[in-house]
This record gives sequence, structure tokens and C-alpha cells, in this order.
Amino acid sequence: MRTLLSVIAAASFVIGCQPAGQTAAGEAPATDNGPQASEVAGTIPTDATTYPEGEPRWMLSEDGAEQFLAFAVPETDDVRLLMSCAEGARSVRLWRTTWEGDTPDFIFSSGTAEGTFSGVEIPEGMEPQLESAASTSEPVLVAFRTTGQLLMTAGGEARDVSAAPGALPLVNAFFEHCGS
Repeated sequence: MRTLLSVIAAASFVIGCQPAGQTAAGEAPATDNGPQASEVAGTIPTDATTYPEGEPRWMLSEDGAEQFLAFAVPETDDVRLLMSCAEGARSVRLWRTTWEGDTPDFIFSSGTAEGTFSGVEIPEGMEPQLESAASTSEPVLVAFRTTGQLLMTAGGEARDVSAAPGALPLVNAFFEHCGS
């Protein structure tokens, strides 16, 4: 049940997030000469990359001492990969939906680094979900943090879930929070 609550919290963030550079009304925010949100200690960095509508991207949110890094389509429940951790935990929880012909594993590669993490299928929700855990010091996660490149193999197909250059500060902030 705790897993389902974490997923619901992350999905709520994804559904409610606004694309960078827009207010809730869809207009550009007023110009301010103050520091950017990412420059203020304790705030979540922003990604100024312009993405086509409906394209997934990395988004970072927090709930108390826990942070969520989601590869998802904003304002939908289309969450392709979710990582979460408690502050200083030095491990991340992994979550994703399953695909037809899938194995119960998280299979990642980033550059020459590879990692496979055994997952447990959770039958809660509308479609089966898979969860696992990994150390933040796993070479594939270190490479992802460094380069932003990440391929996830699921359902026999490699899926590019790489971070755009503008999203790399979000990835780094997440792993810093986790205590890598």
C-alpha cells in the first residue's frame, strides 16, 4: 500500500505540473531580476527545455523528506519510470508499469554501464506495476547522473529515457538528495 501511495503522490505531481516558463493560465511569467528558483538553497531546480506537447521528460518533486524523479508526460497519468528516495538514503526505489512480454526486471544501460535489478510485480491499480530498489552507487545510475543518458529495456524493447541537457540539474539534485 505504501508503494501505491508513493506512486499516487508522484502522479499527482506530474498531473499538476506546468511546463517550464508558463503560469497556470498558460502565459509567460513576469520578468523578475531576482535569483532563479534553482539558485535559491533548498529549492528544486527547473528545466527550461522546450518540449513538444505530449513528450515525456524528467520532472522532480518532493513530499516532505522524500523526492520523486519521474520520466513522464506532464498533466497526464503517463508515468514511464519513477525513482524515489528519502533524504540521505543512498538507495532509490524504482517503479514502472509493465508491458506485454515483459520480464520482472529493471534493465538499464548508460554508456558502457549496465545494470539489471530484479523487480516485484505489484497487482495494485489498473495495470500491473513493477518495483525494485538500487543503490545510488550502482555504475549505471552514476553514469545516468553524470551524462543524462539512460536506456531502459522493457517488453523486449530498448526505450530511451535520457534526460535533456536542461533536465540534468534535476537528475543531479535528485541523486544529491538521495546521498549518492
